[in-house]
Amino acid sequence: MASTLSATLNYQRVLDAILDISRLGFDELGTRVGQSVGMVLLSAADGTLYPASHRNLSAPGDEKRRLQGKEGIVAEAIHSASAVLGQSPAADPELRAFRSLEPCRSVLCVPLRAGFEVYGAVLFASVQPGVYSSQHGELLGIFCNQATIALQNASLYQSLRAERDKIVNKEEEARHKLARDLHDSVTQTLFSANLIAGVLPLLWEQKPEVGRERLAELRELTQGA
Repeated sequence: MASTLSATLNYQRVLDAILDISRLGFDELGTRVGQSVGMVLLSAADGTLYPASHRNLSAPGDEKRRLQGKEGIVAEAIHSASAVLGQSPAADPELRAFRSLEPCRSVLCVPLRAGFEVYGAVLFASVQPGVYSSQHGELLGIFCNQATIALQNASLYQSLRAERDKIVNKEEEARHKLARDLHDSVTQTLFSANLIAGVLPLLWEQKPEVGRERLAELRELTQGA
């Protein structure tokens, strides 16, 4: 788990690893959980929870569903900061919205949090009744603690990349603006110089004094450009 999570700074890969490695960990306990559904429920900006990563979430529309996280197993896990075992998710006031969970008969939910900062929760549901135990909860809790560190690192990395992109974009905009300003300024200067150069022979013949003034002006324009 640690080596897998430390090898990536990709946010989605961290979320996927939580589910895949946790399932392998359950198998190592010697208990086959059978057909199951797994979800990493992350907190959205509006405070709701959404399945950012999932396994066997087969019912149409389930991947887009949102939970309020105010009641039921998920809310209990988040507020108690501990693993919560449950039975039929179809009887849960919030989980019953997921049609993929209807056949399930046992649930395990563990919060994703670091200190007072809550990222969401990880949930597993199996079609077998009473398949999850406190051992599964302890193991998933260990995985979630490790995963939270990886999520923090991935989040920080994404934030740094976003800031870098903003800086690069601003520098690029500044360069383009400078190029436009220089182009407009130099173009105008050269246009004026070209006009003076065009009339200079005629002025030199008719009004040499004015011609000398325009020649000096032409020299200044070209030097400035």
